[in-house]
Amino acid sequence: GLDERILAAVNRLSGEGILQPILIGNQQEITNKASELNLTLDGVDIYDPQNYPEMDELVAAFVERRKGKATEEDARKILLDEN
Repeated sequence: GLDERILAAVNRLSGEGILQPILIGNQQEITNKASELNLTLDGVDIYDPQNYPEMDELVAAFVERRKGKATEEDARKILLDEN
């Protein structure tokens, strides 16, 4: 969510109405970086995995889909990675 190329692409795609982007990361850091780049994030959803209320459900779904290839701890670590 903090990569300049991603923010520029999100700004363009959202502005053109092509899609509704979702960014993953700290909302304040992302909006600050976009502001530094003079980009707008109107219409962009930002999800902070550190504060996401449904994180436990995401972890459980990830573990279920991986069918034993990832532990709950592994799943949480992977899902917290912004990339």
